[in-house]
Amino acid sequence: NAGHLTILLHNGQWNIFFDFRYNASRIEKQLSSSDQFLKASRMCMDSDLPLAAIDNLYDAVQMMAKCFLLFMPDKKTLEAKTHGFIEINFNLHGKLGLVAEEHVVLLNELSALRPKTRYAPDPLHVPPETLRSLLVRAETMRAKLEADRPKRFHPKNHIGPAG
Repeated sequence: NAGHLTILLHNGQWNIFFDFRYNASRIEKQLSSSDQFLKASRMCMDSDLPLAAIDNLYDAVQMMAKCFLLFMPDKKTLEAKTHGFIEINFNLHGKLGLVAEEHVVLLNELSALRPKTRYAPDPLHVPPETLRSLLVRAETMRAKLEADRPKRFHPKNHIGPAG
């Protein structure tokens, strides 16, 4: 869960490797949870349950936003328990160019939709094509997170010199 700097002398040459992103194992676990909510959202869409689809999609995107925030060593993010903290900080990261604007926009759209579908006495109708578009954008966010996140070293997956 820490960044690293590795310096190796190999065959008379110095090799330097570094990755200053943090929380690889925490992000991996959070991402696994997020995947369950993404899957639940897909299942709800397929079962014509749009309100539950929005709620699950919001939770998935909010968890992915936290994953992006976990790249940095911030104790407050580790301890964050509210949606508001994650949303405020994710928006700030977006303004600083640390996360893609389209991911910030997606989280903000879902955050605005959620109370209109979950808590309203007369829930907002969300067209199926809008739901599918939101899901595709969430899946794009998931793919970006997978590509950018720090990875844990797994010895069983490491391919070393033949010997």
